[in-house]
Amino acid sequence: GVVQAGVLVAFVQYIRRFFVPIRDLSTKYTVLQSAFAASERVFALRDEPIFASLEGGRPLPRLQQGLRLDRVWFSYRAAASKDEDYILRDISLEVRRGEHVALVGATGSGKSTILKLLGRFVDVQRGAVLVDQVNVSEHNLSDLRRLFAVVLQDVHLFSGTLLQNVAFAARVGDAAAKKALRDVGADGFIERLPQKYDTQVFEQGVNFSAGERQLLALARALALDPQVLILDEATSNIDSETEARIQSALNVLLTDRTALVVAHRLSTIQKMDRIVVLEHGRVRESGSHAALMRQGGLYADLVSHDRQSAATSRT
Repeated sequence: GVVQAGVLVAFVQYIRRFFVPIRDLSTKYTVLQSAFAASERVFALRDEPIFASLEGGRPLPRLQQGLRLDRVWFSYRAAASKDEDYILRDISLEVRRGEHVALVGATGSGKSTILKLLGRFVDVQRGAVLVDQVNVSEHNLSDLRRLFAVVLQDVHLFSGTLLQNVAFAARVGDAAAKKALRDVGADGFIERLPQKYDTQVFEQGVNFSAGERQLLALARALALDPQVLILDEATSNIDSETEARIQSALNVLLTDRTALVVAHRLSTIQKMDRIVVLEHGRVRESGSHAALMRQGGLYADLVSHDRQSAATSRT
């Protein structure tokens, strides 16, 4: 028979409309599978045992002597059996009160793991982590973590004003937050903003440069007035000009404080009291910048490679 044009068009349209829900259903199935996978991770995290309570334990009002790792072995695997399973292998390290110590080494050498152990975010399998000669497991966990302020490579800023982002963690007033921002030199760019200290921060601070975000993070740490400052790759993603401003802010922040600094950019740690070189979870070298350069070992090789990389990036 003869099919009229209108019937043919209607038939084609009906076919298309029939398949659209089926196509959408397949898309929703993919989203549902992703949600199931995410849910499994969430529930696995909720089921993790709480290995330490924030309350109880020995009070720790102030750091009196220092921090020490005593023959520490650590693995993220619960049933580590071979040496290769361990991130840290028989590490002993002491940081005296008021001392500035840098940790350097290749990715995976255990630098950030040491920082987690000091704050007792994880526990060692063998050996001991000591604060003032007392095992961290015996200290009040809230007091222990209150000793530290941490500045990371990736700065987390929240929706709100500049002052709120600095003041919220330390629970200080606007005057103290402004002083912290001025002390680290952040007032230089803040005063140029139309709303100055009341400028709204977008989620993750996307309306500020990497250097400006880092200055805000340093101001936040200064407002906390910590006894121990931890810098984990805090100057990795900034240019040389910004690095000079950050270094000036760090000089203020490091004054009269104990500090542990993790860095790949070795130019930022040359003035540290001591530099500890890690390789495959072990301490390979330890000393001042000058002493390690004279030694001509692993640290000297890392510095040479760092300088070559910097020269290549400028050309």
